[in-house]
Amino acid sequence: MFTLAIDLGSTGFKASLFSKDLREVASATCALEYLTTSPKCELSVEHIQKTFLQIINGVCKNANISKQDISSVGVSSQAQTYIVVNEQYKPLTNFISWLDTRSTNTIIDILNTKKFDDFQNHCSFFNIETGLQLATLADLQKTNPEYFTDNFKIIPLPSYLFFLLTGKFATDNNIASMNGLFSLSQNQYWETALDYLNLKQHNLPKVYNLGAEVAKTKQGNIFSLTKDIPVFSCGNDQTAGAYGADLKQNQILITLGTAQVAYICTPTMQNAHKDIIRGNYVDGLFYALTADNGGAVISELIRNNPQYIDFATFTDYADRASVDLPSDSLENKAYDCLFELSTKLANNIKLLSQNTTETPQLFLTGGGSKNRVWVKILNNKLRQGFTMLETSPLSGVAKMILNYNER
Repeated sequence: MFTLAIDLGSTGFKASLFSKDLREVASATCALEYLTTSPKCELSVEHIQKTFLQIINGVCKNANISKQDISSVGVSSQAQTYIVVNEQYKPLTNFISWLDTRSTNTIIDILNTKKFDDFQNHCSFFNIETGLQLATLADLQKTNPEYFTDNFKIIPLPSYLFFLLTGKFATDNNIASMNGLFSLSQNQYWETALDYLNLKQHNLPKVYNLGAEVAKTKQGNIFSLTKDIPVFSCGNDQTAGAYGADLKQNQILITLGTAQVAYICTPTMQNAHKDIIRGNYVDGLFYALTADNGGAVISELIRNNPQYIDFATFTDYADRASVDLPSDSLENKAYDCLFELSTKLANNIKLLSQNTTETPQLFLTGGGSKNRVWVKILNNKLRQGFTMLETSPLSGVAKMILNYNER
């Protein structure tokens, strides 16, 4: 029997099958196609449902197994993307992405109410941002108030997959605390936000603890999975990846990818800070992370300087940097980019470590961790060794399910 692990990313969805000893047997991916990207950023409901089907059917085909061989399902996901449905569960909107920026002016209105002055004490984020459900829902209520009857429902992306699988609306407190509607400090929906949007708890998914079983598959689900398979909600992708790395208290996982992320697991909640995202981890623990552009900055520099050709060539240039070359030489520009990224990361690690009694052990993962030049520059800047490892949100999802079943 196999565990089906699913990760719902911003550029695509991925599914993997894992054996009981957490060996990845097969995987499948499918890219997302956005209807629009700026300022409106949406995906069609039909496309989302089709993509769910493609990854589940694809991974079973690639593993050459029957769907009756799947014994559990777990999902990690981006946090903010959602749809609104009516009381017959008919979609009233497309999926509104966390990348949507239409709520810029609405946020000013929200802040002017002075009702959210303690926002940072309740949400994973320090400030109200355009992608938060709090902001996009307030904006949607301005433009389409007719959507918000008594029995409408707000369904986040992973909750929609749970609904198709089980017929239940569910999420976890790791995901919920990132949307501006759920209170980290109270571990329940935040009455201030609900009152502002005139929401009731029945308009929202039921919230479970991170990594918990939220429901069982229903008879006749569209994926043809066996009835009564347990389904688990496994948080955001960074949390699932950290769990896959078996991250312990006061250890820091560094991911070098499109984003440059530092993630720490702590016994108590870190204080709110403008540069920190924080929330619930597994087993009553908490996390804090910092994120800034990593590979995205490098990609932009490569686009603006075609001589770099690709990432490997870019880092070869950085490796040849020298004080004997002009400061604006391709070599020194490449080196300065990696040095600046490493400096930002070092400062973020210091920020995350401020409440630890000992120097945290560092782990390194992500595509950039395989590049000798970037790792060398980072190592020189950190002045602290780190352990290289392989992890992914999917392995973390499978491990959460295994450990839940063993508890």
